[in-house]
Amino acid sequence: MKRTPAVALDLPVKPISVNALYKGKRYKSEEYKNFESELAYNLPLDARIGLEGPLVLEATFYITNMRQDLDNLLKGLLDVLEHCGVYSNDKQIVAIRATKEKAKEPRIKVKLYAET
Repeated sequence: MKRTPAVALDLPVKPISVNALYKGKRYKSEEYKNFESELAYNLPLDARIGLEGPLVLEATFYITNMRQDLDNLLKGLLDVLEHCGVYSNDKQIVAIRATKEKAKEPRIKVKLYAET
């Protein structure tokens, strides 16, 4: 039986690497601020539902440069989804399935499932 995600998103946002999130140790980079703004702008209001409990995340990053490390793309996405109210805290994510695919137009597809 196929599960229906609690939230399914197709965001026309260029993924950002964890290496570009901060300048120094405390300050968000301009690139990260732009990523946050763009993701928040493209995030449907009905996705900001404050999911509770353990969650499973599926993410596909459509990127132009396949040399990017997949794990580096996750941190910014998880933090911004929390900040925008999709879930209460990214520590709720108990499992992740992440993939990357080459694409001419960058974007991110996300599905969140309640852990059963």
